[in-house]
Amino acid sequence: MLARRNSSSSSVQLAMSEASSARRCAGMAARNSSIDVHLSMLARIAVWRLTMPPKGKAAAKGKDDDDGGGKKPTGAGTAVKVRHILCEKQGKCLEALAKLRAAYFPDDGSAAAKGIAKWNEIAGAYSEDKARNGGDLGWMTRGSMVGPFQDAAFKMELSDPGKGKIVYTDPPIKTQFGYHIIMVEGRK
Repeated sequence: MLARRNSSSSSVQLAMSEASSARRCAGMAARNSSIDVHLSMLARIAVWRLTMPPKGKAAAKGKDDDDGGGKKPTGAGTAVKVRHILCEKQGKCLEALAKLRAAYFPDDGSAAAKGIAKWNEIAGAYSEDKARNGGDLGWMTRGSMVGPFQDAAFKMELSDPGKGKIVYTDPPIKTQFGYHIIMVEGRK
């Protein structure tokens, strides 16, 4: 009987030890889980801080310093008025680019096209996106465009179709949507 009691008490002790180990493991898992949640939250806060525009005196100072009397430097501003011609295939985009070059910068000595009408015509014929009205996307803010498109749009010189000044990306810009010929008409 004594032997049985010892084996029985050792199995009880073993069971208690296993239960204690299980509780410790569960406690560690819970702590690790809360650490993972905490790290995930910190990562989201860090990304949010990087993507938010600056606030306070520095941002207000930049707005007040604009005298409105000239062009802003290339790359400045938070929004651009942009048009584009989007083609899924590079060959089709290069055809559209050749048509734009022939219209706005003719090699044969003929008069260059003025205004936006020729752009609208070529965009209507070649562009494959929903902005069929001359590829006009309107005012686009930083962060609302894909990376290479946004980089090009904010670095470009402004076009002024009313004065016959047409500036577009040459070569086209490649994104996950295809190839873009981009024209920027305004910046703010």
